[in-house]
Amino acid sequence: MSNTARAQELKAEGNTLFGQGEYTTASAKYAEALQHDDQSAILYANRAACSLHLRKFDEAKVDAEKAVELDPGYAKGWGRLAAACDGLQEYEKSAVCWRRALAALPQRDVTAAELNQKEQCEAGEKDALTKLAKATGILVDGDSMKGKWPWDRVAAMEDELQAGYPKNADSSAWVMLRAVRLWDRGSRGMTQVKTRMTPAGLQWGGCDGVLASLTDAILTDVRVFRIEGFQWLEMFNKQAKLEARRTGAWPSLTVERIQAEAVKRQQQEGWDAARNAVDVTVRIWVMQGFLATHVNANTQVALQHFNAALDLLNWGRTASWRDASARDRGDVFEDYFVRAVRGLRLEVLRADCAILPHPEAALQTLYEEVQSMISEIPEVETVVLTEGGRGPGFVSAFSIYLKAHALTTVGFYHQKIVDQYPPREEDGATIVKHYLEAHVAYLEAAMLYPKDDEKHAWFLHVAFDALRMCGGPFGLALNVTKQMRLALPHIMKIWQFSQAAKQGAYVCCEEVLKIGRKIEKDLADGKITLEDPMLPNYAPWTP
Repeated sequence: MSNTARAQELKAEGNTLFGQGEYTTASAKYAEALQHDDQSAILYANRAACSLHLRKFDEAKVDAEKAVELDPGYAKGWGRLAAACDGLQEYEKSAVCWRRALAALPQRDVTAAELNQKEQCEAGEKDALTKLAKATGILVDGDSMKGKWPWDRVAAMEDELQAGYPKNADSSAWVMLRAVRLWDRGSRGMTQVKTRMTPAGLQWGGCDGVLASLTDAILTDVRVFRIEGFQWLEMFNKQAKLEARRTGAWPSLTVERIQAEAVKRQQQEGWDAARNAVDVTVRIWVMQGFLATHVNANTQVALQHFNAALDLLNWGRTASWRDASARDRGDVFEDYFVRAVRGLRLEVLRADCAILPHPEAALQTLYEEVQSMISEIPEVETVVLTEGGRGPGFVSAFSIYLKAHALTTVGFYHQKIVDQYPPREEDGATIVKHYLEAHVAYLEAAMLYPKDDEKHAWFLHVAFDALRMCGGPFGLALNVTKQMRLALPHIMKIWQFSQAAKQGAYVCCEEVLKIGRKIEKDLADGKITLEDPMLPNYAPWTP
């Protein structure tokens, strides 16, 4: 039975205890108060605060979620939820909750206490985003890694690469070198953005073509992406506004509106005006989609941006601008650019399938998209003839790497299909079939990647695991381990200190090599034959 007066008395006692640092006792008082008033957001938030101090983040999260459910406009409730998510290392959700807390605070006539709360929320959001960036490997801070990152290493190798060309044309170093040149050019350009107030209003100054450099870098190799503090994001937003203003781009309009505006501008002002506006619009969308994926972990927002970009590009290639020359339409309508944007979108579709509890429909969409991509990616020889004049690394980035990425998605699809099967004996043959399909796709992808690319070794590892799950023969497994052993010394020269390495990729590869050494020993001892199936529990410590 509700007794709000008694609840308030108990809350006051809890507040006193909380102020004295008696968090366990205070939590008990708030719990008792909730027995008299279980619809009080403040009581749930207060008990969450106690749990935060006691580092019981799971309990704090439950109470804070109840607080904001009862009162979605309660800033402190969102703040407590943000802090709980931070304690649980759910940094993306923490950042979102800090933003919700900020939005719940008054925007005018702010008191000193509310101003302090606003500053805490802003600091909390920035801290959460920083932690998210570090956790996902995109924030570069400090000098301890200077000269070790892959982009530093390939820059130092440039003379060596030039001397070995064209024999080394398939090296992953060329792909990263192309990406880092573009990235550095774009990052330098962003620092030139300046604004000043004049009698005519706010004026913008800065470099053009920065968005083109940044998007081309990302499309070449996403691993080049890194930010040095979150001022990078602020600079990017200013650069996007600058180029949108100068070209009259339409990133805030719908695709249908842009189609009409683009045709009108081309007819009234010519191809240069229309092309530049569409180019900047598409590149802003591509970067926004990429940032939504890699900074905010928001797949729905990312898909909206990538879908819009691809819809506009498809319109230009098949409808009103179908017969225009490549020079008039611009680079964004070229095959290589569209393929690469589809590759980024594919990554988002995979991420969706990985987190959905029932991803059957999403998996079907993913499978249809990846099969379409594979059928449309040309053979390398064709790309060399039509697009090979763009420098070393271009062919690998926009044909070989994209096809390999698509094949890894096929492997991912078959693995996720297995996850949907209930543990029933009659499904055994089907499950084995999917694991075998996954192995084949991952192995083909691994062999497409250059032998000195970390992805070559990583997907050999993934292919090896899939082979174990389907009981493939020891002979085939041994061949995979030999391929990895041969490649790793070349890979380490470039990728030893990559983000994947920091997250344990080479630890996994070393486990595969250990199993390979055990296979060799067991073969020599006559315990197994090359034709025997390798079962999932076969490991270095197997007796």
